[in-house]
Amino acid sequence: MQRTLNAMYRGALFLILVTAALTGLPLYGSCSTEEIQIVFDSPNGIYSAGVVTQVKIQVVRASSVAAQKHVTLTVTNSLGKTINSQKGWITAQADGTFSIVFDVPVTETGYYEVKATVTPASDVQTAKSGFVILAPRSESGVPSENSIFGLSGGAIFHLPAESAAQVGTERLSKFPLLGCTWGRNDLWWGTIEPKQGQWDWSRADLTVKLFKDNGVQLLGILCYSSAWSGGKAPATADEVERFAAYVTATVSRYKDSIKHWEVWNEPNLAEFWSPEPNVSDYATLLKAAYSAAKSADPSAFILGGVTAGVDLRFLDSLFSMGALDFLDGISVHPYQAPWDAVPNAPLVRIPAVSDLCTKYASLPKPIWITEMGLSTEGGVSEQDQAQYLPKAMLTAASQRNVERVYWFNLTDWGPGGRFGLCRQDGTPKPSFLAFRQLLIAESGSRHQVMPELSSGVVVHKFSSPKARKQTLVLWSRKGTQKVSVRMVGLDALLTVQDYLGREVLRSKKVGESIRLTVGESPLYLFSKDPILVESL
Repeated sequence: MQRTLNAMYRGALFLILVTAALTGLPLYGSCSTEEIQIVFDSPNGIYSAGVVTQVKIQVVRASSVAAQKHVTLTVTNSLGKTINSQKGWITAQADGTFSIVFDVPVTETGYYEVKATVTPASDVQTAKSGFVILAPRSESGVPSENSIFGLSGGAIFHLPAESAAQVGTERLSKFPLLGCTWGRNDLWWGTIEPKQGQWDWSRADLTVKLFKDNGVQLLGILCYSSAWSGGKAPATADEVERFAAYVTATVSRYKDSIKHWEVWNEPNLAEFWSPEPNVSDYATLLKAAYSAAKSADPSAFILGGVTAGVDLRFLDSLFSMGALDFLDGISVHPYQAPWDAVPNAPLVRIPAVSDLCTKYASLPKPIWITEMGLSTEGGVSEQDQAQYLPKAMLTAASQRNVERVYWFNLTDWGPGGRFGLCRQDGTPKPSFLAFRQLLIAESGSRHQVMPELSSGVVVHKFSSPKARKQTLVLWSRKGTQKVSVRMVGLDALLTVQDYLGREVLRSKKVGESIRLTVGESPLYLFSKDPILVESL
């Protein structure tokens, strides 16, 4: 059991429990009691600023309820403060359903939780959900194709054929809302070649089109067993040759749309390399796949390793077999599990990957973190996840030779897989805004980690001299701290926002110091001019 749990947090999460995502299990945000349901008039409860929010409360099992039920709707903001409360009666409609619609007068950007309490004569039922109001794009920065941050979020191959287009479209449409321009999706060999020599490109074509239509650069995963192997990894000479043929065909077909590829996903786990991990077999497959991909598209960028966790033993063995000559970058998945005593413990092992490179080659390879995340289970709240996200991704991005960092993932799939920015029904968690806020800060800017302040305040900087833009991201490792913030420049307007984009302070005091309280939750300081921060 412990091994399975470790795999869930540190392992690739593309195949495990996929069925659970599609079974209609009771959801937070959908039907927590299987009687009442919260429905938003905007898709998945994602609104633009200035749009009136409508919340519909409906009784699902109308035939089993009384003719009327009393309902109380409560809306709280990200600080837990009640900002709206309304009451009404759910009554039978002409079509036999029971429902009531509330207009919620909320206009400020941010995350909001909705709770509906329905009270018949002898029972009380509740349901919860959440919605977000997004700042206009003009205030949110311009998404950058050179962003260092990405998101796993399509999972198109995991969906039933009949719903892949609809659900895939809904998921990928969230990427522009987030400002995310890098995505990741697997393209299963067994689906693309269902019989030897017979090719079915329908699911792969849909996947590539959806990412392209939404302005997202796709990191494609070349992976998984053939349709005829019984689930065994391609370890025989014949299967390696057939896998190479699949790589050639896939990379050749999409070379104008996809320039970045991973070879397999977490081969150091039995869940993905059956019957058991074998570094020698994976090295053979990687070399064959690399040669095939480069033959199909010499400009393709090929990632190898792709380990669950930062598996230094596996990578050391892999590199010792000459694999560094058959990859352009190394990918790892440093998950933080709830039971890890040290925050960001997996991330501190990342520099050792570069050390291994120089052990076997003259220069290190770029490192891509193509999965990292935190599930809202095991005592981790949705707010915990949202606060963790920017700190973890910035810490990861600041590690030596790290080139790109992907969050896993966009959507929950149910119990055992609540790593998403959105719940299973598509409604957003607070981490949806936390991820968006991070991309707003980064958009088109260069990232630097600054010297930590003496008080234990961590400082990350995004700067773009050309656009006259500077952003600092601050949080404290040692409880609540006071810092002094001073602006330099004639146009010294400072805006301070929290990790969800809620405005904390707006000030224009040229040359004067502003005292700011910094805690464990990240703060974002936006300005056109340089920002000086010192401990008090």
